[in-house]
Amino acid sequence: YTTAQFEQQRTMPSGRVLRSKGYFEYRRGVGMMWRTDLPARTAMVISRDWMVVYGSRGQELRRTALEGSPAARYTTVFLDGAKPDNLDALSRAFRVTCRVEGERLVLGFQALREGMDLRWLMVDVVGGNVQRVAYSSGRQGDTVILFKGVKNGEKVPTAPFRLLTR
Repeated sequence: YTTAQFEQQRTMPSGRVLRSKGYFEYRRGVGMMWRTDLPARTAMVISRDWMVVYGSRGQELRRTALEGSPAARYTTVFLDGAKPDNLDALSRAFRVTCRVEGERLVLGFQALREGMDLRWLMVDVVGGNVQRVAYSSGRQGDTVILFKGVKNGEKVPTAPFRLLTR
């Protein structure tokens, strides 16, 4: 169970730069939530089966089934962790690299096939906590996400994700 504040900067293929800030919550085996506070209040919840986007009043705006989609195999890795089957699936789609610099671990994933939407992904882990994620997507452009105030807990909450705060 992990929570953090995040800041994201995305440079779209058009060159337009988008910035957002908010709250991230990850529950192993359950799902993850990205609650954006700026520039607009929205929330996105990703589970094993669905990606759901909510508006500023908590209303469901969009629901996308993940089953059978390319995103499903990557979502499973994040929800279930580094199980052999999950890592095997990743290694068939990406060249995986790892570099250790003191307490810093840098994981890299480079797409093995041209035409994949996710071209590359880099994850910086410091002291066991993800501090930075950067990736390049054909549709979304280049994105950098910084995590601050990372907190970890042992017990996964059973209450629904808190979509919006006052």
